[in-house]
Amino acid sequence: MNLYSPDPSPVQASILQILPLYKPLHAYVRRRLRDVYSDYEDEFPDSGHIPAHILGNMWAQNWGNLLRDVLPFPNHTKADVTNALREQVPVAQVILRS
Repeated sequence: MNLYSPDPSPVQASILQILPLYKPLHAYVRRRLRDVYSDYEDEFPDSGHIPAHILGNMWAQNWGNLLRDVLPFPNHTKADVTNALREQVPVAQVILRS
């Protein structure tokens, strides 16, 4: 992916939109996991990635099992956004059709 391309593809444009959220989220999760697995500090390389075996499967596709370790306020009530997402489904369908 060429981040400096004057005309990025739709996929590249989506990635560029998500990056400002993804980078700090990834950094936060990595830091919390380093704290949880402090006895294995050498498992976290200087390259900045999170070792896949810590994420639960070899493709690191699902981070759900990390929730208990990385949840910033574990004693607070969790927000339920289900209804808000259901209301936005028609909007998403319109965007995908265009």
